[in-house]
Amino acid sequence: MPNCVVSQKLQLFRLISITRLKGVNDMEQRLVVVGGGYAGLNLVSSLQKQFAGEKGVRITLIDKEAYHLRKVLLFQGAVEDAPLKVPFSTYFDNTVEVIKAELSGVEPKQKLIELKRPDGQRKALHYDRLILCLGSKVVSSAPELGGISLTDTDSSTRIRLQLEQNVRDARLSSQESERKRLLSVAVVGGGITGIETASELVCGLRRKASAAGKGAQRGRRPHSARRKG
Repeated sequence: MPNCVVSQKLQLFRLISITRLKGVNDMEQRLVVVGGGYAGLNLVSSLQKQFAGEKGVRITLIDKEAYHLRKVLLFQGAVEDAPLKVPFSTYFDNTVEVIKAELSGVEPKQKLIELKRPDGQRKALHYDRLILCLGSKVVSSAPELGGISLTDTDSSTRIRLQLEQNVRDARLSSQESERKRLLSVAVVGGGITGIETASELVCGLRRKASAAGKGAQRGRRPHSARRKG
């Protein structure tokens, strides 16, 4: 998680804690967290610990999905069928209210948010404190550049299926140059995720190639796996 996100999350958490400890009123305080990514999960966990045992605090997590997507582990899904979608019920007990909906509007003066449920119905929800943990938007590479941008579970599955197909094609090919092409992968992006992706692909491709009786080669190929960062 980026340092700036952690810093902002901690500042918001301190603000919520101080406000509550000063005792704004004796009514139930509803703390609403929008976004079930890593920032949202960590914030809700911190709020649970901070207000454990307090009956006057209600914590609500809102996300358009019923699960947390482990984005930093998408590279694992490019090699094997990894459990990347974890239900929120795995992380929280019934002390946290989880609402599957998409945020469509905020009315700060009325302290209301507008939610759109999966069935299309809209609902207004009151809050005392609102924390937005909506994350960032991943930009995919232009289609004409080729390759597959590793951005979600669908793309990681596409990469895995492409690699498996390449291994099968390499096993049937009689030309050494074609086998090398099929068993070569290029990862674009030398950040943390790019390094982890490259490492995972090397190990995974070698296992698959070894099982098929072919050796994996390092190099470049048209059907490259691309990852920003």
